[in-house]
Amino acid sequence: MGSSPFAGATSAISYHEGYLNINIASGNFVENVKGKTYKFRDYSEYDLSNPLPNEYQATGKSLTLYTYEFTPNGQTLNISEQVWRGETKTTSYTFKSGGDKSAEYEHDGTVIEFSIKYDNETLYRGDQAVGSTSFKDEGPIFLDRVRDNPTFEYDGNTYIFKDDGKTIEWNGNTWTLYRYDNESEYKYRAVYVKVNNMWFDNYYGVELTSNDDIIKSTPASTEGTIQWWFLGDEGYRK
Repeated sequence: MGSSPFAGATSAISYHEGYLNINIASGNFVENVKGKTYKFRDYSEYDLSNPLPNEYQATGKSLTLYTYEFTPNGQTLNISEQVWRGETKTTSYTFKSGGDKSAEYEHDGTVIEFSIKYDNETLYRGDQAVGSTSFKDEGPIFLDRVRDNPTFEYDGNTYIFKDDGKTIEWNGNTWTLYRYDNESEYKYRAVYVKVNNMWFDNYYGVELTSNDDIIKSTPASTEGTIQWWFLGDEGYRK
């Protein structure tokens, strides 16, 4: 299946309030999950520290959206791995055996076991939660979106990402990643700082839109007054 969606999943799913609900599981596994779709994106590297530690680095975990879709009769499980700005790989597994709270599904000799615990809205593999029916997908975290060091240009503005996205060369100035946006829902935003040795440091809010093809930034400000409503100086991904 490629990269594993299972490690560290519990903390990433429980990050979203309401991932558990009161639909108590009863009956057998297939009856509980048939027709349901569970999703998961790994946010375990998302960090709201202000500022971020100097050693902080995202490794691309949030770039893949995992989807577990059970057919209406529960006999087939389609698992999709959708890479941000990339391809989607889907593998179909067929029901092999099952009980009240778990079942095995097989594809080409590979057998995987899934289970439910307290309700039928959260899917587990072993002790790890790997998907939720109420998962809110906010896309990858900002640093994962620019870890390939893209360049954006337009009308005299040039943004060159370096160091796996941790620094930006903007029109001859160097900005360094300072923190993510204070509101966790804005995964496509981050704040960078331009250090001035003899004056106050300048802070810039940076935002990606249009499937990360467009970048904009705010005017220079103090750390606590990022002016998101004044986004401008746009650039387009080369």
